[in-house]
Amino acid sequence: MSHHWSEPRSFSNEELNKMRNQEKAPLFGPTGKFPDGKLTENDEGGIQFGVTVHEGRILLDFGKPIQSIGFTAEEAKILGQILLDRARQID
Repeated sequence: MSHHWSEPRSFSNEELNKMRNQEKAPLFGPTGKFPDGKLTENDEGGIQFGVTVHEGRILLDFGKPIQSIGFTAEEAKILGQILLDRARQID
């Protein structure tokens, strides 16, 4: 079973910054760009997110609440590999 959060402040800003700094990742959230065009009427564009390990869990930080996210096949393969890599960090 995984964990998820609907509220953007499930972690304090200090905790989120600590997790982000561990990965040396830039800020997460909307990019304001549409790299593959607008896919649907509700498409808000690209989003930069991070994948990290925190207290034995893999966290995906989108920088904002989101309903759905779409990936190309290549992007999905990359995300899959990142998730496997993070899972191996926990083992």
